[in-house]
Amino acid sequence: MDKFVEKAEKCITAFIEKVKNDGIVCASIAGWRIIMWQISRTMGGISGNILYILFGGKVAIKIKIVFFMIRAKLMHPFKDRTCLWLGQKLEKIVYKEIVWISPEEVKYVIKDGIVPFLQSGDWDLRKRPFQFHPTIIDLYVNKKSYQETDQYLRMNEACSQGKSAYWCENEADIDMYFDKLMKAAEEINQGNYRVMSKEDHLNSQNSNDKYPNEILVSIDRDGNYLHEKGGSHRLSMAKICDIEKIPVVVIRKHYNYIKSHEKSLKLL
Repeated sequence: MDKFVEKAEKCITAFIEKVKNDGIVCASIAGWRIIMWQISRTMGGISGNILYILFGGKVAIKIKIVFFMIRAKLMHPFKDRTCLWLGQKLEKIVYKEIVWISPEEVKYVIKDGIVPFLQSGDWDLRKRPFQFHPTIIDLYVNKKSYQETDQYLRMNEACSQGKSAYWCENEADIDMYFDKLMKAAEEINQGNYRVMSKEDHLNSQNSNDKYPNEILVSIDRDGNYLHEKGGSHRLSMAKICDIEKIPVVVIRKHYNYIKSHEKSLKLL
């Protein structure tokens, strides 16, 4: 309930700010889009869970993809943003799939939070060039101690105010966080990049998230990998160390990419 109230307060605050900046009409349009987005996500999740119960995982995913492709094709001339939400049962299947790619293939970033598995529209045009995580630059390029990094100072300040930072609640937790970070970086430097364990997931910022604790990417209309969330430190370190392959999880694909590259629907 507390989380619901917190989200509601944030939405109301954002709406008021939007009204102040852009006027009531623009704010209302933006609010309507958010509402429709949430309805689409909820209905997609319900239908996915029902199909999972009736037909099993892989068949349910293919059925949803077929209907998405038909809907996206019909709405494409109208520049409609058509989405495919899978639902909790099907997401557990899809997000288990690890793809090994070169870190140099991740040249762009787009931070959209919770996203549908398939999506049409121009969302991918908001991508921007990937930038190395400043903490990794401080530690391994500028040779600073972790206590000197901006991230450490921000985390320490948050904890001193009674807030959590990642999974850290106090200074000892922050020291443990950086100890794990630097051990992971050393493993990467030695060429031992590994898939995250269940323990790693529980000790991550996103332990209550729907996504695994891996580097999460989207694929745009041209087949480019866009970093969405998770593993910013690891991805930056892998690039610095010129690691050959890293594990990623694809959480979103553009309709145009699917249409031209995966007509067989062999997505798993």
